[in-house]
Amino acid sequence: MPNAKKVKMKFLALLACVIAVQAAKTGDLSKPYSPQIGGKVAPLLPEEYAFNFVQHKWNENGFGVNHVGMGSWLSSSKHRMVRVDNSDYDWVSNNATVKGPITAGLITSLFDFSHVEKSGNITNHYIEYKGRNNKCTSSELPMAASQGQLFPPKYIQENGQYSGQETFAGIGITYTADKWVTFIGTTVVSFYFDGQGNWVRYDQSSPGLKTTVITLLYNLNKNARFADSVFSTDICATQ
Repeated sequence: MPNAKKVKMKFLALLACVIAVQAAKTGDLSKPYSPQIGGKVAPLLPEEYAFNFVQHKWNENGFGVNHVGMGSWLSSSKHRMVRVDNSDYDWVSNNATVKGPITAGLITSLFDFSHVEKSGNITNHYIEYKGRNNKCTSSELPMAASQGQLFPPKYIQENGQYSGQETFAGIGITYTADKWVTFIGTTVVSFYFDGQGNWVRYDQSSPGLKTTVITLLYNLNKNARFADSVFSTDICATQ
């Protein structure tokens, strides 16, 4: 990859860092969960959708996960797949006792839900793009460990609890959004919708691993259509 492209990628990832960290400051997931009764009806989620995102993932348990990224997210009930394309900017930790290099990269995760009912697990095909030497690693993940979730349309209505409103910053805008909380095992999953009912944020917080992921949504397409090739795992079959 030419140096100019590498510089641009790192700049975009740094921009994502500023936005995502600001969102983290204004939406504190460390606060105790306290549902409120608001008489609200939870919104439906789309069956086939796509959006762009800015994301910050970090933990506080010493393992040193701390990265930010931006990219696209494609979810299809028809294909039983979720695809996440991400440009990441990583540093090992903001904990001074854990040292490591700062890196950047392009990554695709293909989350396969086709056999989750039988095994309880999701297959994650994790693809790293490194020039001409692309690398695919496939692994089985329990539902609660997967960042790419395939939610049915009534998921929040059937599993969510209204938890009041929060105000947080996005790109050039400040949101005051309704927050709905659900649980996948011990993982807390939160959905945020603005005053017009638009899905604008999605969080995951794992108390056991002390890992938090904040994802800000942009350009949500609620009626997306995907070709089969979008979710192809052929690159992994050849490795």
